[in-house]
Amino acid sequence: MRIAILTDNKDSFRKPMAQGLQRMLAKLGVQSTVFYAGLSAVAERPPLSYASHSALAKSGMRAILKEWAFYWLVPQLRRHDVVVVVHTIPTNFRKAHLRDHALRRLLPHAPIVLYNLLYLPAWGRAVRSLRDGDPAMGIRRGEGWGLDRYDWYLTASIYGDNPLPPGCELYSLIGVDLDDGTLAAAAKDDFVALIDFERPKHLRERAVQVSALEETGTRYVVLHGRYPMADIRKIYRQCSLYFPAFRESFGLPICELQACGAYVVTPYTHWCPAHSVASHSSATGVGTLPPNFIVYDNDKDVLVRRIEAIRRSYDPKAVFDSFIAHHRRFFHGDLEELKGFIERLQTGAIHARLHERHPTIEALAAAIGL
Repeated sequence: MRIAILTDNKDSFRKPMAQGLQRMLAKLGVQSTVFYAGLSAVAERPPLSYASHSALAKSGMRAILKEWAFYWLVPQLRRHDVVVVVHTIPTNFRKAHLRDHALRRLLPHAPIVLYNLLYLPAWGRAVRSLRDGDPAMGIRRGEGWGLDRYDWYLTASIYGDNPLPPGCELYSLIGVDLDDGTLAAAAKDDFVALIDFERPKHLRERAVQVSALEETGTRYVVLHGRYPMADIRKIYRQCSLYFPAFRESFGLPICELQACGAYVVTPYTHWCPAHSVASHSSATGVGTLPPNFIVYDNDKDVLVRRIEAIRRSYDPKAVFDSFIAHHRRFFHGDLEELKGFIERLQTGAIHARLHERHPTIEALAAAIGL
């Protein structure tokens, strides 16, 4: 069996996810190819712009290049048995995002699978946006897909803002393999906190964080702009505390920083829902967070006491060990789950027409109770 993995070469979560999936497949003896221009090649062609002759010429050239890239990729994909798209929600459920009809026509033998950190049915907000439209996300009403877009789903977490409804067990919980050698819980030169990129709607929470850090004399770094992957992971390795700036959908840095020995310090439990250790997918609410998560209810005095307590007994190796104990699949992946996915492919339980049986966006919204 050969698996094609479509991603991009940007310094985002998609590339390490794709590379990690390839490492996991190799451990199972499964051949795979990562296509770093795959996402752009299978994306819909840009619409032609008639604002001016020059705009039309540029738009037409982009469309030609897109068409060339797509038809260059298809023969490569025909040499594989499965196509895995590595992308996020809800973007990958927009009708204008993926040339799925063309892919299925040209690759009738190949199941198309989505690999994402999250699983759509657990995120009612994303389901609502896809059903009703969301101008902020470029989604028009009636232009969103449900689970019927892909034949199967690989995911890291099934916890979100609502429990999974019955009939949506169409996933393999394979986690994510981040163990590429660049994340390590080594001894630190100093006790340093990292504050995530500023979010204008959450300046009140940021003010509490900064005030507590200054009161405790804790040096801190604030993220700004863009960072190459090597640079941002160098920063991660130097940090002992990490402050998310808003409610994360998943938050891959939460995993990367724990792997480097940093506690995750959050004002509210619900800012990190995907990292819950709830015992089953039908559990309501966010659930319990592991010991590496420090929740202070946006209370500065509480935060000051927690920072001082952590500093007195801080051990980056203990943070890493706790991370692996509670969420091993968020660093090493879950080979047993991936093996089960491969077996389903080999037996034909997952096939290229399976998506036709899956819930549409309307049916999914109804199942969630929207």
